[in-house]
Amino acid sequence: MAAFLRPRLRALPGALVLGAALAIAGPALASTADASTPVALPSSASTAAGTSTSIPLRGTSPTGAALQYRLSLFASYGQVSISGSTATYTPQAGFSGSDHFAFLVSDGASASDPVDVTVTVSAPVVVTPPAPAPAAPVTNAAPARPSVPATTSTPATTEAPAAETPVAETGPTASSTSTDTASSERPEVAAALRALSKGLAAAAKSLG
Repeated sequence: MAAFLRPRLRALPGALVLGAALAIAGPALASTADASTPVALPSSASTAAGTSTSIPLRGTSPTGAALQYRLSLFASYGQVSISGSTATYTPQAGFSGSDHFAFLVSDGASASDPVDVTVTVSAPVVVTPPAPAPAAPVTNAAPARPSVPATTSTPATTEAPAAETPVAETGPTASSTSTDTASSERPEVAAALRALSKGLAAAAKSLG
């Protein structure tokens, strides 16, 4: 302590002496504390709507001590979990835009100030299906008439009965009768016929 302050401090009460000492040594003590405090580093990430993303977290320790990462502020539009030095962010269904959360690091002796992690969630891509081709115009065509197979019919004909040829009846002649009869009948019949023929001839003469 400066020599010029000693006489004055002896005249002050003890509390004032302590306060004066801290006021003089405070900046030096704060500088020593800042030099040993770990520091968390801000980060950013992006993801698609409805898709989780893993975000590496970073921090430094002036003493080289192992760091622990802890969530200090929850996200407004998603869920955040921290495992080791990696944060997993899952956006809410239907959300797109900017969101953020905060974390800090600790070395077991002191902790850093919180820092933000900004997450940009892109809107889902809307795929528009191609417009359907216009339908072909419908024409009302006359219904096809069923085809009838062609057939050739021959009209039925009725044959007229054959004309009967009249047979002329002629009287028997002596020569033909006797000849035919004699040639076709038995002898006794032929003799009877000849006798009859003679009788007829005689009758004809008598009538003439």
